Amino acid sequence: MDTVTWIPRAETLDLTARHRQRLATVRRELGAERPAALLIGSAPPRYRSGHSRYRFRQSSDLFYLTGSNAEGLILLVSTELKRPLLVAPPVDPVMVVWEGAPEDVEALAGRLGCDLVRAARPDEEILRRLHGTETLFFETASDSAAYRIGREVLEAPADRRLALPQRFGNADLVLAPLRLRKDADEVRAIRRAAKIAAEVLEECLPLLVPGIREFQFMEMMNAAMRVRGCEPSFDTIVASGASAAT
Repeated sequence: MDTVTWIPRAETLDLTARHRQRLATVRRELGAERPAALLIGSAPPRYRSGHSRYRFRQSSDLFYLTGSNAEGLILLVSTELKRPLLVAPPVDPVMVVWEGAPEDVEALAGRLGCDLVRAARPDEEILRRLHGTETLFFETASDSAAYRIGREVLEAPADRRLALPQRFGNADLVLAPLRLRKDADEVRAIRRAAKIAAEVLEECLPLLVPGIREFQFMEMMNAAMRVRGCEPSFDTIVASGASAAT
């Protein structure tokens, strides 16, 4: 049985104030390494084949800081900028026809107190704003935009690197200690998620009969979570028989 991500109703907590506070805390923590910056991006899309994609799942770090599920975002928090910077791709009218209107990132930036830039080449926007920064913390998932930009800085020729960061660190060094500390609303959400996980297991156990396939039971549990307004926090694992993990 896996854990559950439970998203409380919006009226139960002030999400905007929470995310603004988290961004301010990150900037304050970066002050110890001044001048320093943190670079985080949206999760990349995953493709089954051709244009057929898996369901999008946001980077947990970006979601923690912004509450956004938008694709293609890059967030830069820097001690050298007055406000955090959000870089978003231009709106593609063809994709709007196929998938509907994307999240309103203008409104998102306004709520978070961020500057917003729409750019087809986000690397240029980020690199320009990293001039004068000494330390850059960026995520190390090799398929993320933040990693690509961080590597570009790291591997830049000496003559280009003079005004760019000279020291580098994993974004976890900044974010992991912050994410370990849970506020009262987060604790309530965790308790609610644990309660739902127990309910789902209790509801589905009678369906576990001889002959049922592991993937069938997995989908039953996933469905029971979703009717409760939840998503699995990671892929549900169902394993049985002699080769199952113990």
